[in-house]
Amino acid sequence: MAEIINVTVDSSANVNNITIGDSAVTNSITVSDAGSVNVSVSDGIVTTGSILLSGLSDVNISSLQDGQYLVYDSSSSKWVNQDSSYKHNQNNAAMIWDITHNLNILNYLPSVTIKLNGGILVNEVQAMGLVEYVSPNRLKINFLTSKSGYAYISR
Repeated sequence: MAEIINVTVDSSANVNNITIGDSAVTNSITVSDAGSVNVSVSDGIVTTGSILLSGLSDVNISSLQDGQYLVYDSSSSKWVNQDSSYKHNQNNAAMIWDITHNLNILNYLPSVTIKLNGGILVNEVQAMGLVEYVSPNRLKINFLTSKSGYAYISR
């Protein structure tokens, strides 16, 4: 049988009451947003309910945008939101496009598509050997002649 845990907090996000079945414990947890949270627990496992990510101590969310996802940052020991793609605009024609995308891509290669000025679209640029992966946050695209346009990098 599932027990109901009821957490009630005031407008300052202070815990007023935690009820588990018939017993009560006060001021023993922190909740980030004012309101009431109901969670069902069965055999020590949360079966229903929700908690805001911003209220978790190991999550650091900043400038949240559509299409982002959570990745673990071992340097801060926290989960952080991160973009899943990057659009690079190469205004000045160059033989080498040096792109810092900050996607922190580890253990696999990102997908790279380019659109050159003049409308030429090239998919899977990495398959042609034009891409040099410098670091998890940076790559270079090499051309035989100077080009300008856009590069689309995605996970």
